[in-house]
Amino acid sequence: MLEAWILFFKIPSIFPFFHTSYLNLLKGFLLIVIALLWTHIVLSYTSHHYLAFLYPVVKETAFLTWLLILDQLQVYFIGGTQDVDLNEHRLLSVVEEACRGGVTCFQFREKGMGTLEGQQKLELAQQLQQICAKYNVLYIINDDVDLAVAVNADGVHVGQEDMRLEEVRNLVGHKVIGISIHSVEELRKTDVVYADCVGVGPMYATSSKPDAQEPCGPNRISELQAEG
Repeated sequence: MLEAWILFFKIPSIFPFFHTSYLNLLKGFLLIVIALLWTHIVLSYTSHHYLAFLYPVVKETAFLTWLLILDQLQVYFIGGTQDVDLNEHRLLSVVEEACRGGVTCFQFREKGMGTLEGQQKLELAQQLQQICAKYNVLYIINDDVDLAVAVNADGVHVGQEDMRLEEVRNLVGHKVIGISIHSVEELRKTDVVYADCVGVGPMYATSSKPDAQEPCGPNRISELQAEG
Protein backbone atom coordinates (compact mmCIF):
# COMPACT_ATOMS: atom_id res chain seq x y z
CA MET A 1 0.00 0.00 0.00
CA LEU A 2 2.88 2.39 0.81
CA GLU A 3 4.41 1.75 -2.61
CA ALA A 4 1.04 2.53 -4.20
CA TRP A 5 0.82 5.90 -2.42
CA ILE A 6 4.41 6.78 -3.40
CA LEU A 7 3.64 5.98 -7.04
CA PHE A 8 0.39 7.94 -6.78
CA PHE A 9 2.12 11.13 -5.74
CA LYS A 10 5.00 10.67 -8.19
CA ILE A 11 2.74 10.46 -11.23
CA PRO A 12 3.80 13.93 -12.50
CA SER A 13 7.47 12.93 -12.58
CA ILE A 14 6.72 9.59 -14.21
CA PHE A 15 4.34 11.05 -16.80
CA PRO A 16 5.38 14.70 -17.28
CA PHE A 17 3.15 15.03 -20.33
CA PHE A 18 -0.01 14.60 -18.22
CA HIS A 19 -2.19 17.70 -18.28
CA THR A 20 -2.84 19.02 -14.77
CA SER A 21 -6.63 18.78 -15.07
CA TYR A 22 -6.45 15.15 -16.19
CA LEU A 23 -4.03 14.43 -13.39
CA ASN A 24 -6.40 15.89 -10.81
CA LEU A 25 -9.25 13.81 -12.21
CA LEU A 26 -7.11 10.69 -12.04
CA LYS A 27 -6.12 11.43 -8.46
CA GLY A 28 -9.75 12.02 -7.51
CA PHE A 29 -10.80 8.74 -9.11
CA LEU A 30 -8.04 6.79 -7.38
CA LEU A 31 -8.94 8.34 -4.03
CA ILE A 32 -12.57 7.26 -4.46
CA VAL A 33 -11.49 3.71 -5.35
CA ILE A 34 -9.17 3.53 -2.33
CA ALA A 35 -11.90 4.94 -0.06
CA LEU A 36 -14.43 2.39 -1.29
CA LEU A 37 -12.00 -0.49 -0.80
CA TRP A 38 -11.16 0.72 2.68
CA THR A 39 -14.84 1.13 3.53
CA HIS A 40 -15.58 -2.40 2.33
CA ILE A 41 -12.79 -3.81 4.51
CA VAL A 42 -13.99 -1.87 7.54
CA LEU A 43 -17.59 -2.94 7.00
CA SER A 44 -16.49 -6.56 6.74
CA TYR A 45 -14.68 -6.57 10.07
CA THR A 46 -16.26 -3.84 12.20
CA SER A 47 -19.63 -3.45 10.54
CA HIS A 48 -21.77 -2.53 13.52
CA HIS A 49 -19.36 0.07 14.89
CA TYR A 50 -18.63 1.73 11.57
CA LEU A 51 -22.29 1.89 10.59
CA ALA A 52 -22.93 3.97 13.69
CA PHE A 53 -21.05 6.66 11.79
CA LEU A 54 -21.95 5.73 8.21
CA TYR A 55 -25.70 5.09 8.62
CA PRO A 56 -26.97 8.62 9.45
CA VAL A 57 -24.83 10.10 6.67
CA VAL A 58 -25.48 7.69 3.82
CA LYS A 59 -29.14 6.83 4.35
CA GLU A 60 -30.20 10.44 3.69
CA THR A 61 -28.44 10.63 0.33
CA ALA A 62 -28.75 8.77 -2.94
CA PHE A 63 -24.94 8.62 -3.29
CA LEU A 64 -23.50 5.30 -2.07
CA THR A 65 -26.87 4.14 -0.71
CA TRP A 66 -26.10 0.78 -2.32
CA LEU A 67 -23.11 0.40 0.02
CA LEU A 68 -25.37 0.70 3.04
CA ILE A 69 -27.95 -1.69 1.57
CA LEU A 70 -25.32 -4.29 0.75
CA ASP A 71 -24.18 -4.45 4.35
CA GLN A 72 -27.52 -4.07 6.09
CA LEU A 73 -29.44 -6.81 4.32
CA GLN A 74 -27.19 -9.48 5.80
CA VAL A 75 -29.35 -10.32 8.85
CA TYR A 76 -32.94 -9.51 7.87
CA PHE A 77 -35.61 -9.88 10.58
CA ILE A 78 -39.35 -9.73 9.77
CA GLY A 79 -42.14 -9.48 12.31
CA GLY A 80 -45.43 -8.04 13.48
CA THR A 81 -47.88 -8.49 16.35
CA GLN A 82 -49.26 -11.61 14.65
CA ASP A 83 -45.97 -13.30 15.59
CA VAL A 84 -46.20 -12.49 19.32
CA ASP A 85 -49.83 -13.28 20.16
CA LEU A 86 -50.91 -9.76 19.15
CA ASN A 87 -48.90 -8.28 22.02
CA GLU A 88 -47.49 -4.86 21.03
CA HIS A 89 -45.18 -4.56 24.04
CA ARG A 90 -43.79 -8.02 23.40
CA LEU A 91 -43.04 -7.10 19.79
CA LEU A 92 -41.19 -3.95 20.85
CA SER A 93 -39.17 -5.97 23.34
CA VAL A 94 -38.33 -8.69 20.81
CA VAL A 95 -37.28 -6.18 18.16
CA GLU A 96 -35.04 -4.31 20.59
CA GLU A 97 -33.44 -7.57 21.71
CA ALA A 98 -32.87 -8.53 18.08
CA CYS A 99 -31.34 -5.14 17.27
CA ARG A 100 -29.10 -5.40 20.29
CA GLY A 101 -28.18 -8.93 19.25
CA GLY A 102 -26.98 -7.99 15.79
CA VAL A 103 -29.77 -7.96 13.20
CA THR A 104 -28.99 -5.46 10.45
CA CYS A 105 -32.49 -4.95 9.05
CA PHE A 106 -36.01 -5.15 10.44
CA GLN A 107 -39.19 -5.30 8.37
CA PHE A 108 -42.45 -4.40 10.11
CA ARG A 109 -45.02 -6.76 8.60
CA GLU A 110 -48.38 -6.34 10.29
CA LYS A 111 -50.82 -8.76 8.66
CA GLY A 112 -53.52 -11.21 9.69
CA MET A 113 -56.58 -11.50 11.88
CA GLY A 114 -56.61 -9.12 14.83
CA THR A 115 -53.53 -7.13 13.80
CA LEU A 116 -53.33 -3.38 14.19
CA GLU A 117 -54.75 -0.84 11.76
CA GLY A 118 -55.00 2.93 11.43
CA GLN A 119 -53.67 5.09 14.27
CA GLN A 120 -52.64 2.12 16.42
CA LYS A 121 -50.53 0.71 13.62
CA LEU A 122 -49.00 4.13 12.97
CA GLU A 123 -48.03 4.59 16.62
CA LEU A 124 -46.44 1.13 16.81
CA ALA A 125 -44.58 1.77 13.55
CA GLN A 126 -43.18 4.98 15.01
CA GLN A 127 -41.96 3.22 18.14
CA LEU A 128 -40.30 0.52 16.03
CA GLN A 129 -38.65 3.20 13.92
CA GLN A 130 -37.15 4.76 17.04
CA ILE A 131 -35.74 1.43 18.17
CA CYS A 132 -34.17 0.71 14.78
CA ALA A 133 -32.70 4.21 14.60
CA LYS A 134 -31.20 3.75 18.07
CA TYR A 135 -29.25 0.70 16.89
CA ASN A 136 -28.61 1.87 13.31
CA VAL A 137 -30.74 -0.96 11.93
CA LEU A 138 -32.36 -0.53 8.53
CA TYR A 139 -36.13 -0.15 9.02
CA ILE A 140 -38.47 -1.43 6.31
CA ILE A 141 -42.27 -1.29 6.16
CA ASN A 142 -44.10 -4.14 4.45
CA ASP A 143 -46.56 -3.18 1.69
CA ASP A 144 -47.80 0.10 3.20
CA VAL A 145 -46.03 2.87 1.24
CA ASP A 146 -48.02 5.64 2.92
CA LEU A 147 -47.04 4.35 6.36
CA ALA A 148 -43.38 4.13 5.32
CA VAL A 149 -43.46 7.77 4.27
CA ALA A 150 -45.37 8.84 7.40
CA VAL A 151 -42.84 7.34 9.84
CA ASN A 152 -39.81 8.16 7.68
CA ALA A 153 -38.84 4.50 7.37
CA ASP A 154 -35.66 3.60 5.53
CA GLY A 155 -37.63 1.74 2.91
CA VAL A 156 -40.61 -0.35 1.90
CA HIS A 157 -41.11 -3.90 0.64
CA VAL A 158 -43.97 -4.59 -1.75
CA GLY A 159 -45.49 -7.62 -3.39
CA GLN A 160 -46.69 -8.41 -6.88
CA GLU A 161 -50.24 -7.31 -6.10
CA ASP A 162 -49.23 -3.99 -4.58
CA MET A 163 -48.40 -0.59 -6.07
CA ARG A 164 -46.22 -0.53 -9.21
CA LEU A 165 -42.53 -0.07 -8.47
CA GLU A 166 -42.26 3.11 -10.52
CA GLU A 167 -45.02 4.70 -8.45
CA VAL A 168 -43.37 3.51 -5.23
CA ARG A 169 -40.07 5.06 -6.31
CA ASN A 170 -41.78 8.36 -7.07
CA LEU A 171 -43.25 8.40 -3.56
CA VAL A 172 -40.26 7.27 -1.48
CA GLY A 173 -37.43 8.83 -3.49
CA HIS A 174 -34.02 7.29 -2.72
CA LYS A 175 -35.33 5.11 0.11
CA VAL A 176 -34.80 1.34 -0.13
CA ILE A 177 -37.38 -0.56 -2.20
CA GLY A 178 -37.76 -4.34 -2.04
CA ILE A 179 -39.97 -6.50 -4.24
CA SER A 180 -41.15 -10.10 -3.87
CA ILE A 181 -40.63 -12.29 -6.92
CA HIS A 182 -41.58 -15.96 -6.97
CA SER A 183 -40.99 -17.00 -10.58
CA VAL A 184 -39.31 -16.15 -13.86
CA GLU A 185 -42.72 -15.05 -15.19
CA GLU A 186 -43.09 -12.51 -12.37
CA LEU A 187 -39.55 -11.28 -12.98
CA ARG A 188 -40.32 -10.61 -16.64
CA LYS A 189 -43.31 -8.42 -15.81
CA THR A 190 -41.62 -6.53 -12.96
CA ASP A 191 -39.73 -3.26 -13.46
CA VAL A 192 -36.88 -4.35 -11.20
CA VAL A 193 -34.86 -1.33 -12.30
CA TYR A 194 -36.83 0.63 -9.67
CA ALA A 195 -36.01 -1.85 -6.88
CA ASP A 196 -32.92 -2.12 -4.67
CA CYS A 197 -33.42 -5.71 -3.58
CA VAL A 198 -35.53 -8.75 -4.42
CA GLY A 199 -37.09 -11.24 -2.03
CA VAL A 200 -37.33 -14.74 -3.50
CA GLY A 201 -39.18 -17.59 -1.87
CA PRO A 202 -40.33 -19.26 0.13
CA MET A 203 -37.21 -21.41 -0.10
CA TYR A 204 -38.72 -24.04 2.17
CA ALA A 205 -42.08 -24.82 3.77
CA THR A 206 -43.03 -22.33 6.49
CA SER A 207 -45.71 -22.03 9.16
CA SER A 208 -45.09 -18.31 9.80
CA LYS A 209 -47.01 -17.17 6.71
CA PRO A 210 -50.41 -18.83 6.17
CA ASP A 211 -50.78 -17.54 2.60
CA ALA A 212 -47.25 -18.50 1.50
CA GLN A 213 -46.83 -19.96 -1.95
CA GLU A 214 -45.37 -23.41 -2.59
CA PRO A 215 -41.67 -23.67 -1.70
CA CYS A 216 -39.47 -23.02 -4.71
CA GLY A 217 -36.09 -24.07 -3.33
CA PRO A 218 -32.69 -22.37 -3.70
CA ASN A 219 -32.51 -23.28 -7.39
CA ARG A 220 -35.08 -20.56 -8.07
CA ILE A 221 -32.43 -17.93 -7.31
CA SER A 222 -30.18 -19.37 -10.03
CA GLU A 223 -33.10 -19.42 -12.47
CA LEU A 224 -33.83 -15.73 -11.83
CA GLN A 225 -30.15 -14.78 -12.11
CA ALA A 226 -29.91 -16.60 -15.44
CA GLU A 227 -32.91 -14.65 -16.69
CA GLY A 228 -31.08 -11.42 -15.86
